[in-house]
Amino acid sequence: MAIEIFFAAVWKPNRLFSQNFEDLYLYRLFSDVDKGFYVDVGAWHPSKDNISKIFYDNGWRGVNIEPLREAFELLQIERPNDFNLNVAVSDKAGPGHLAVLGDRPISSGQHFMTDMHENSDFEIPSNLSRSTLRPIQCTSLREVFEKYVSNTPVNFLKLDVEGFEYKALKGLKLKTLTKSSSPQVILLEATLPDTKLSAPHRCLCHEYLVSNGYSYLFFDGLNDYFCLSDLHEQFSAKMIPPNIFDRPSINCNDIFNNHSIIHGLRNELVSLQENLKDALAHCDEQENNIALAQQSIDDLRRQVYERESHLNKMREENIAEAERLIALEIELADVKGKRDAQTKEKINAQRTLEELKKQFSAKAAELEVQIKEKAAGTERVMALERELADVKSERDAQTKEKIDAQGTLEELKKQFSAKAAELEVQIKEKAAGTERVMALEGELADVKSERDAQTKEKIDAQNTLEELKQQFSAKAAELESQIKEKAVGTERMMALEGELTDLKENLKSLAMEKGKASQEADLAFNKLHELQEELEKAFLADQAKQKEIDELIQQRTAGAERVKCLEEKLASIKGERDTLKKEIGETREKSCLTILQLNQVQEELEHYFLKSREQDDLLRQHQEQSLEFKKIISKFAAAQQT
Repeated sequence: MAIEIFFAAVWKPNRLFSQNFEDLYLYRLFSDVDKGFYVDVGAWHPSKDNISKIFYDNGWRGVNIEPLREAFELLQIERPNDFNLNVAVSDKAGPGHLAVLGDRPISSGQHFMTDMHENSDFEIPSNLSRSTLRPIQCTSLREVFEKYVSNTPVNFLKLDVEGFEYKALKGLKLKTLTKSSSPQVILLEATLPDTKLSAPHRCLCHEYLVSNGYSYLFFDGLNDYFCLSDLHEQFSAKMIPPNIFDRPSINCNDIFNNHSIIHGLRNELVSLQENLKDALAHCDEQENNIALAQQSIDDLRRQVYERESHLNKMREENIAEAERLIALEIELADVKGKRDAQTKEKINAQRTLEELKKQFSAKAAELEVQIKEKAAGTERVMALERELADVKSERDAQTKEKIDAQGTLEELKKQFSAKAAELEVQIKEKAAGTERVMALEGELADVKSERDAQTKEKIDAQNTLEELKQQFSAKAAELESQIKEKAVGTERMMALEGELTDLKENLKSLAMEKGKASQEADLAFNKLHELQEELEKAFLADQAKQKEIDELIQQRTAGAERVKCLEEKLASIKGERDTLKKEIGETREKSCLTILQLNQVQEELEHYFLKSREQDDLLRQHQEQSLEFKKIISKFAAAQQT
């Protein structure tokens, strides 16, 4: 009884991309799934030797994990709808180091996680010691599933992590995953890299998967396939070698018939490689010539630029010197105008000074006369003041004597009170004389303000009083004579008082004249001092202006010498400029010829580049075809061995 192995497919791939028919086996298992989900650990190139390419092209989506940065960038470009992660996978998260071999790791694909092989049986390739270490972040598959898978059913999980597949599986923690999140199929690399020897982790992975609900499904010579135990019966019937009934079909006869074609292509490839080497050598030579020519052009341009900058600098200096010379000439003209104006002002100042000197001489003569008059008046005033002081002292003495006389008169009144009766007749007869005595007493009180004559009269009065003391009662006649003498003294005192009043008035007028004269003298002295200061300022300003004129004359002389030097320098610069123009013209002609040669070289290089590019395309196509044929042959050889 025949068993139908293949089921009706929902979609069919146009071609295969995997290295060992992995995508063919997976397609057989999931050809009836329209939009599935995958997790590809160690995805590497988005199309070359990639097992998920046919699924992505037919609407599937998944997670691609690749630690190599160059391959990750390609995945980002060609797999924009997938989740692409630039990390390494292990049993726990943390920092690690990626060893990358060669300058173009995307071509060789050789890279290893050095940290992951510590304390393991994995033998690191010897050429890995010449590799470059890159820091990389490690994560676990469980973290990836929790973040990107969640409850989405995973159809298959592929592990190609160069020897630490067991650590990656442990990091998934299959026991704690739900059945919907558990991958239906897990395939992992079971041999050591680039060998047929079984990897040390193969048995560990087998035991771990079987103990977590998976069954062994198939070994394709490179990978071990496992599936969920309840799907084993369904999937095991489809795990047969590639054959002509597959889509796309695989015909062994076609593979071997193409062997001669492959051999011819190889020969053609060798010749193309030799032509490519010659073309590259020629390109290198042309590039060297271009570099030398470009360096020569750069040197010439730099020389031209330096000379032009030097010329521009000299032009700027010449312009600055010319502007400075013009400014000096303008300044010199201004100085000449100022000097002429200062000369006129100096002449006017000298004339004014002469007039002021004449006025000052006349005023000085007047002041001398006034000072002499003032000196004479001052002497007169001083004499009058001395006389007045003497008068005041004498008046004070007389006032004292008068007081004493009054006291004596009081005593006499007491002495003569007893004799009042006897003298009543004489007093009545001499009443006029008594009244005259009382008047004399009043006049004596006024003598306090009288001059030197009062002293003599006072002495006479005292003598009279003495005589009155002795002879008053008996000699009244003598009183009358004394009264007459007193009257004469009074008239003399009044005359002296008039003279004193006149002297005081003269003194006041002289004091007023003295104040006016002193004020006029002070004003004259102040004006003379101001005039002297103005003359000194004018003299100092004239000296400063003369110094400025001398300095300007020196600057003008120096400027003239500088102009001569600049003219000579300008003439030499013009000669250099003419020579530079000639050299620049010659350099430009050489540059034009060099540019034409460079254009020709560039055209030749573009031609060689296009030709080499075409050859590269042909070579790449031949390589791809030869690889495909090689894989097909290896598969058929393996199939024949089994």
